[in-house]
Amino acid sequence: MFTEDEAYFVTQRCFQGRPLMPPTPEIVSTIGGLLAKVTHKYDGVQLHDAVFMSNHFLCAAAHNKCYVQPSVMWSKPGGGPSDAA
Repeated sequence: MFTEDEAYFVTQRCFQGRPLMPPTPEIVSTIGGLLAKVTHKYDGVQLHDAVFMSNHFLCAAAHNKCYVQPSVMWSKPGGGPSDAA
């Protein structure tokens, strides 16, 4: 699924394009914590850039190891923001 030494660009929108991630201090802190946790958990993942808006996000990441799990942004497969507490 993933190829080593490749850069990946990820774009994801919220359900129905709803503004579910307003830039409140709590949301900003949660997103920053999740990005830090994932880059530490998956050794070799390098987050180059991430932009979060109220209804979608974009990120660019590369890795030098091949993972079989399709989820790079969340701490467990199939997880999401509500599971990341």
